Amino acid sequence: MKTEIEVIARLLQSTNTQKRPFNLIEVAEDIDWLSKHLGSLDKVSEILSVSEGMLSQFLRVKNIDSSIIEFIKNRKIDSVAIVQNLAKFSAFDQKEIANLLLEEKLTGKDIRLLNPLRRQYPNETIISLIEKLKESENKRVSVIEFDTEDLHKDISNLQLEIGRIIGIEELVSVNVRGKDGFIRITPKGEQKLRKAAKINRKTLQDFTYSILQ
Repeated sequence: MKTEIEVIARLLQSTNTQKRPFNLIEVAEDIDWLSKHLGSLDKVSEILSVSEGMLSQFLRVKNIDSSIIEFIKNRKIDSVAIVQNLAKFSAFDQKEIANLLLEEKLTGKDIRLLNPLRRQYPNETIISLIEKLKESENKRVSVIEFDTEDLHKDISNLQLEIGRIIGIEELVSVNVRGKDGFIRITPKGEQKLRKAAKINRKTLQDFTYSILQ
């Protein structure tokens, strides 16, 4: 049977030292137990001198699919940051990502960067998103942001217009997410866009605005 002193001692070892002696599931179970015992996560935070945000990161292990739990128990996956980011994906995505992580084909940084891609492309397979991520890593991209309220043509026509100015091979993508739009072009494409703006005696911002109309 657990006692308060024992659980606090274990959590102090797991949250205040670099070499954590327990796996993430054990730590989350201890945080859960102590939180219920003391009445709130805030009280656990106070006793351990660890922020609630950090404690919540440990608790994200509860959102991990059961097929991956064994990897966490045997500490093949043992990073708080990785588990926190992995928990943001669907169960199916988690399995694919975890397998690639264990094969050392993905890093913790990759998983963090995949999350906004997944939100932007909800219908793509996770494998295709990973390919997009790897492609962007190998190819430096310039990003021009715009307000979608300034966009008065559909995306396909906008792509054609940009392609006409800089060359379609220099256009990486045009995406819209809510009120924010993103034009991704190669560095060479950015040079061509700046040159076109200069010819038209406009700043890059004003010239981009004119393309959106």
